Amino acid sequence: MKINQKGYSLIELITVIVIFVIIFTVTVVNFRAGERTQELRLVADQVATEIRKAQTQALAGIGEDTDLSIDYGLFFISGFGSYAIFKDTDSDKEFDAPEELIRSIILPEGVTVSEVSTDTLPLNIIFEPPKPVIYINGSTAALSAEITLMHDGVTSKKAVINLNRVTGRVNSELVTIP
Repeated sequence: MKINQKGYSLIELITVIVIFVIIFTVTVVNFRAGERTQELRLVADQVATEIRKAQTQALAGIGEDTDLSIDYGLFFISGFGSYAIFKDTDSDKEFDAPEELIRSIILPEGVTVSEVSTDTLPLNIIFEPPKPVIYINGSTAALSAEITLMHDGVTSKKAVINLNRVTGRVNSELVTIP
């Protein structure tokens, strides 16, 4: 006599549960990596926006009541997790006095300025009104400035912000690390 057994065996249930756990784990790990990549992209866009803002302030002549021709600039140091936006009140084309600081921007945890494209450190980008003329480390000789950002949790990509001194164009992009 045969007994008809309907339902699933214990081995079948365990197999299905293990498959679901594996799929869930892979999804969560990929989600976190994507989240960190997106954070790096957003920070790069924020830095590019701040560069454009300083450029616009110099073009518009936004300044003190007595002096509408103030140079605006940004200050980056490789290896740091912050950068500064400043008014170059003494017109020496570099950030050198605490009273020039407009604000210091701290990058999110894990994001750092990994390198700047100049031969000397730090990188000073200055916009001199009214055109504005763009100075990279006090000179108009360099054609561009490049700032590279890295995220501790993203090993396959880096964010690159590029400022073209001739055209004034600022762009940011994620680049795959070879």
